Amino acid sequence: MENENIVKETALSVAKETVKEVYADTVQPTAKNVGVFFGTLSGFFNHVVMYPLKKLNIKYEQKAIAFEKEMEKKYNSIPEEDRVEPQLHIVGPTMESLKYNIMDDDLAELFSNLLVSDMDIRTQNLCTPAFVKVVEQLSPADARVFKTIFNECAKAETIPICKMDLCKIDDEKRKIRKEYLPLYLVGIEVDKLNPNDVSKSLQNLERLGLLTIDFLKWSGNDEVYNKLIDNSFIESLKVWANQITGESYIAKVCFKGLLELNDFARDFAKVCLR
Repeated sequence: MENENIVKETALSVAKETVKEVYADTVQPTAKNVGVFFGTLSGFFNHVVMYPLKKLNIKYEQKAIAFEKEMEKKYNSIPEEDRVEPQLHIVGPTMESLKYNIMDDDLAELFSNLLVSDMDIRTQNLCTPAFVKVVEQLSPADARVFKTIFNECAKAETIPICKMDLCKIDDEKRKIRKEYLPLYLVGIEVDKLNPNDVSKSLQNLERLGLLTIDFLKWSGNDEVYNKLIDNSFIESLKVWANQITGESYIAKVCFKGLLELNDFARDFAKVCLR
């Protein structure tokens, strides 16, 4: 038994010395190199990645301060007798989403109006968590397009809309499609948005239930729809088609329809546009 203990202690001692040598020869230099690497990486992140984020943080704080002032102003515009406590299932998700959208003025405004509407007895019954989810899925362009559509629908209940195709002049059955066709065209202009951007927003707004597009209804006047495809953006598509094929193309209305706001959209406007 005593001999066995001596053997174990000797083996353990040899193992310790071996580990020291292995560490000294391989692990220690590697550990130093890893330390240097992570030190360099940390410096890279601080100077290249984190610096813009620090600048962004300053802007974020400024946006938050501006948002708070705007909220106070809107809240004070509510008559005292109409002020109520906000509903948790509205204010909670709204504040959570706002953290990620406060940098954009168009979306921040929709969220601020939703919060204020939920503190106003005259509009609180219209507020729903669904509106939070809708705003989350809007781009700034979508928000601007919806405002324009809403203002346009205040003048007329429906707006003419069509889908467009590019066709060869001598054979209208042969069509060429760019990656973003079919294009939805309406007779509205939104600041800094071309018809393709407006088209994408219209399709997203329809997907979210904020408007209804019906291609089974139309105004009955072909000239109305022909005017929709008469613009510089469509001319640029014709030029593009000609360059890649060497053939001449015309723009043709393939579907005529009407756009209108549904009840869900009108409630959304009352709450989020106020």
